[in-house]
Amino acid sequence: MEITPDALIRTVKKRLGRDDRQMIPLRAISSVHHDRKRVKTDAVRIVTSAEVYEWKVTDAESFVEELNTAIAAR
Repeated sequence: MEITPDALIRTVKKRLGRDDRQMIPLRAISSVHHDRKRVKTDAVRIVTSAEVYEWKVTDAESFVEELNTAIAAR
């Protein structure tokens, strides 16, 4: 996942064909939740007005902190 000044970009690698990219504008994100499930991989839930995304993220604590900082800067 990559956090840019305007969007959160998630790239899903595929075995065959092109990789999928999801772009979520930071202004569309209403909340971010961190659910501690395992030692290395925690669940992160991102809520927008249209959809709820839930992903397993390595080092989720720092990712959520960085995302919240980027959202607050907008």
